[in-house]
Amino acid sequence: MELNKVKVVIDKETYILSSLDSQKHMEKVARYINNKIEDIYTKKHDAQLNSRLKTLYISLNIADDLFKERQKNKELLEEIEKLKKELNNNEQSRNNKKNA
Repeated sequence: MELNKVKVVIDKETYILSSLDSQKHMEKVARYINNKIEDIYTKKHDAQLNSRLKTLYISLNIADDLFKERQKNKELLEEIEKLKKELNNNEQSRNNKKNA
C-alpha cells in the first residue's frame, strides 16, 4: 500500500506528513494539533514559557481530550448494552404473550 503525503503547517512551520491514512485525515490531525498550540499560546500570556513547558501543556490538553472521549465512548457503549437488554426483554415478553 502506498503512503499518502501532505504538506501541513503546524506552529508556523511547514511539515510533510506521510501515512496510510488519507490526506484529509492528516490535515485534520495537523489542524487539531495546531489549534492546541494556539490555545496554549492564547491562554498562557507569558511569552517566556520554555518549549518544554509548552510541550507539557499541549500534551496535557491532548491527553485530557483523549480521556474525555474515551469516557463518552464508554458511556455510549453502556447505553447501547442497556438498550439491547431492554429490546431483548421486550421481545421475550411479546413471545411469552403469543405463546400464552
